[in-house]
Amino acid sequence: MNMMGTEGLGIRRVMRCSVAVLLAGWAACAMASDQGAGDKPAKAAGKAPAAAVAGPGKKVYDAKCASCHRKDGKGNPAMAKMLKKKLEDLDLTDKDTQGRSDADLLAAITDGKPAGDPKASMKGWKGKVTEQEIKDLLAYIRSLAAATGKP
Repeated sequence: MNMMGTEGLGIRRVMRCSVAVLLAGWAACAMASDQGAGDKPAKAAGKAPAAAVAGPGKKVYDAKCASCHRKDGKGNPAMAKMLKKKLEDLDLTDKDTQGRSDADLLAAITDGKPAGDPKASMKGWKGKVTEQEIKDLLAYIRSLAAATGKP
């Protein structure tokens, strides 16, 4: 084998290792969103409250939103740290989020937050989910707060 062939193999190995590390990190974040970093396992942190509406919005939420906002809507501490945000910024059950109008929340889901900012930590879902799914998400987000006894 010539020298270029050997270098190519080395680069391919480095690339494979890099991909493996990225996938492992992604898996760790996904697991943290279900468990809730810092919570005791006995608490079953991150589970959606029993009273939350189990409808079409839950399915979309679990698939698209729970990795950052956790299944209970209170925010994923690991994602907050990675995004350099306060945990409250990812909490969908808090007074600030729940105090916003439906139109404001629909705009945030559709266009991202802050709207139109290419560096926004939350990208918009327009074109990635249907308008009906966005409305279902809003209903589910409202039910998370109601189920936790928040306004």
